[in-house]
Amino acid sequence: MAARAPAPRVAPEDEDEDDDAGNIFADSGDFAEFAERLGATELPNLLEAAAAYATCVEKREHFTRPLLMRRLIQGEGISREDSLRSFGTLLREGRIEKVSRGQYALPDDSPYLVEARKIAG
Repeated sequence: MAARAPAPRVAPEDEDEDDDAGNIFADSGDFAEFAERLGATELPNLLEAAAAYATCVEKREHFTRPLLMRRLIQGEGISREDSLRSFGTLLREGRIEKVSRGQYALPDDSPYLVEARKIAG
């Protein structure tokens, strides 16, 4: 009987402790409708809309990159690689801010956040 190799360790920034299980807003159809209401159609805008969704609809103070990636990859059929590239661009442009290791937030002046607050409020 061969010994089982240990499971690969996931880096802390790739972990998402807040699982979507039991969250009534976790349905990708809800996010798709939300993104449409915000007018987000291009990948960077969809990522920012996903961040606004996490902040306003799911009431998360911060969000993780994997949370946004899952939302987009599930709902829109977008490749992970393209999503990661766009996330990095948003980070460099200041449209998403790093709060701590693996935790991000939208700046208060984000147009998507402002509009999302109106929709979710």
